[in-house]
Amino acid sequence: MDNRIRRRQIILEDAFIVLSILALWPTILGWDHLIYELLKYGALAGLVLIFIRRIQRYKDREKG
Repeated sequence: MDNRIRRRQIILEDAFIVLSILALWPTILGWDHLIYELLKYGALAGLVLIFIRRIQRYKDREKG
């Protein structure tokens, strides 16, 4: 059961990474709006959290 939860979390993290990449497109296309700026900052915050979680997972894996 623990593996199922962990696998689901990793899939959700991967999906969020893809959505974060898509959040950059309004800027690439030259669309300027407050919502797009907030979307980019939200994506950045989420990516930082994912990065921290994955570092912790790798450290836990090394410990055993």
